[in-house]
Order: sequence, then C-alpha cells, then structure tokens
Amino acid sequence: MLKFILMMLLTIASSSAMAEWVKVTASSIGVSGDITAYADPIIVPKYSDKVKMWEMYDSRRSHSSNTSSKKRVEYDCLKGQARQLQAAYYSEGMGKGAVLMSVPDPGQWEPVLPGTVNKEMWKFACKNR
Repeated sequence: MLKFILMMLLTIASSSAMAEWVKVTASSIGVSGDITAYADPIIVPKYSDKVKMWEMYDSRRSHSSNTSSKKRVEYDCLKGQARQLQAAYYSEGMGKGAVLMSVPDPGQWEPVLPGTVNKEMWKFACKNR
C-alpha cells in the first residue's frame, strides 16, 4: 500500500512539474480505436547511453470512453532496449480521471522492435539525449 501511495504522489508531483507533452506518434489499433503517444521532452540523464523519459499513451476507442496511461521508461540507446520503470493507468484520456491501476516496480529489459510505437519512442528519447 505504501508503494501505491508513493507511486501516486510521484505521478501527481511529476505531472505538474513536467513540460508540455509532445506528440511523438499515433497508431491505429483497428476497429477498436487509436493510440496517440506523447513524450515529455525533458530526458534524464542526457549525454549517456541510457536515458529516462515520461510517456503518455492516450487511447481513443470508438465504442467506449477514452483511457490513458503515464509511464516512466528507461531506454538503452546503444543496445536498443527499453524497460518500464513505473506506470499508472487512468479512466479518462490524457492522464485524467481515476487511477485504474499502477505498476510501481521496474520491468525487465526488452528489445525495441521495428515498426512499433515503442520504436518511435526510443528514437525520440535517444535522439534528444
């Protein structure tokens, strides 16, 4: 429970201190809707092989309400890998509404695959380091 509260406080504090979201890419997921990916252009640390970036994914669904997620992701620019550090999922678009779920623990490193939204986010993060 303490991790959940800490995660929410970090998410709220970091959201208010962030610069404007920059649209990186959009992708259609068929008849169920579209996903637009945004990034916070403040990337930490710069001038390193690994960078961390806040991301937001806004899902627009044709038959239901919008949902979204905010994630802190670490990228290894040399190895072409990424891992989610933490995430929060929201009941409304653009990181608004009730928190449906949070993931406070880092995930495993995974390869960034060509032709994916993740690849576009990796390019954005590593280009701006």
